[in-house]
Amino acid sequence: MPILRKEPSIFPENLLDEQDRPEDDRRWRVLYTKARQEKALARDLHGANVPFYLPLIAKENVMRGRRVASYIPLFTGYMFLFGDDDERLRTLQTNRISRILDVEDTETLVYDLRQIQQLIASGAPLTVESRLEPGDRVRVKH
Repeated sequence: MPILRKEPSIFPENLLDEQDRPEDDRRWRVLYTKARQEKALARDLHGANVPFYLPLIAKENVMRGRRVASYIPLFTGYMFLFGDDDERLRTLQTNRISRILDVEDTETLVYDLRQIQQLIASGAPLTVESRLEPGDRVRVKH
């Protein structure tokens, strides 16, 4: 049983669909949020009709002997914005952003975001790993 209902993690629903993205002055940007502001920012952007993607995964906890599920960001502190300059400014006005990074290779980003969305939708066991540092060697077993 979830603590809170799952909030929208992507707006609009077809944002990552290749054929549905209009060609205009919108660009992909990576938003680096202030601490623990990802979901609040997603609510603000959803209310302002600004396209975004925030990959959320379910996390089960035991509280008072009961299993409860909550949804946490897959990438802590990051979410993805697909907007023009006015929507970028509206995002900055929320005061929930620390930094905005422009994306140079949008095709690769959209491909990777689609892969993440498919993994989450498939129910694959994804976890947030905090012990890894950039440059650490890892082995994928399966």
